[in-house]
Amino acid sequence: MRTILLSLNGLVAFLSELAMLGVFAWWSLSLKLALPLRILIAVAFVGVIVVLCGMFFAPKASIVLAQPWNALGEYSLFALADVLLFFVAGWQLAVVYLVCAFASETIGLIWQ
Repeated sequence: MRTILLSLNGLVAFLSELAMLGVFAWWSLSLKLALPLRILIAVAFVGVIVVLCGMFFAPKASIVLAQPWNALGEYSLFALADVLLFFVAGWQLAVVYLVCAFASETIGLIWQ
């Protein structure tokens, strides 16, 4: 049973991280700029986040942070995505995303 719950939590965590990248791209594309510039900003913003997550927060990260800093960094990225989602889509979707992402991250920390 615990294995199933850990797998489901891993799935929710993965989907939350994909949603975070989607929110960053969505926010970038909603800026009041020319379309080519918005696309460039979206690709660059998502690319920087992917590199940061791979360097610091991935299970096989090249630079391993101590646990409080690792969790704080992940929570900060989720919170930033939530704030941007609030501005793009409204508070209802932002609350749902925040609850799912933070619950999954917290469960992952507890069950490590």
